[in-house]
This record gives sequence, structure tokens and C-alpha cells, in this order.
Amino acid sequence: MNNQYDRGEEAPNTLCEVDITEASPAVKLVMFINGEEVICELTESFDGTTYKLNKPLRVMVQATSSDGNERTSTIAFSDWMPLSEDRTITVNRSFIATITNPIESLITSYRNG
Repeated sequence: MNNQYDRGEEAPNTLCEVDITEASPAVKLVMFINGEEVICELTESFDGTTYKLNKPLRVMVQATSSDGNERTSTIAFSDWMPLSEDRTITVNRSFIATITNPIESLITSYRNG
């Protein structure tokens, strides 16, 4: 083999570290392949083919005014799939373009509802 251990060097630490101190699920910003953005508490299935979106809200950026050189905008939330009785929705991974960490102010607004 051609690795550090075989060359007499110290083997790298291959253990994964998991932070189990977080009291609430991870809040993520999900962008679907159609461009729609949703903020939710996100968990991945064991086999990696689906995600569970808990309490999903659609995120919309709305321009509020344009004053000369300065433009302002507001963030608005609306129910995602408002006609569904379920508030935890399973989504196939193939419909998701990207998953990111939202900015802290967006998480605060989401949690304060």
C-alpha cells in the first residue's frame, strides 16, 4: 500500500467527531432544482436517498424600496406545501440543488416564527 502508515509515519486519526451537544436539529437552507428556497430543520435518511424537512417554510426576498442609490429588501416566509396536513415532509434527494447554512439572522427569524 502507499499510505503514511506503510512509510513508517504515524497513522492519521480517522475517527469522525460528532457534536451531540446541539439541543435542536440543524436548521438548513435548501434550494430545489426549480430555484425555490426553503428553510427547515433537516435530516438525511440512513441510505442517503431522501431528506426529511421538518417545519419547512418558503423563503422569499422582496424588494421594498429603492431610494436613489440604496435598495432595501425584506425576507418573507410562507408555508411550503400549505395544503399538506404534514409538517414533516420527505423529499427525494434528486430534487435538491444545494443545501447550505443560513445566515444567523435568518435562523433567528425562523425559530422566532
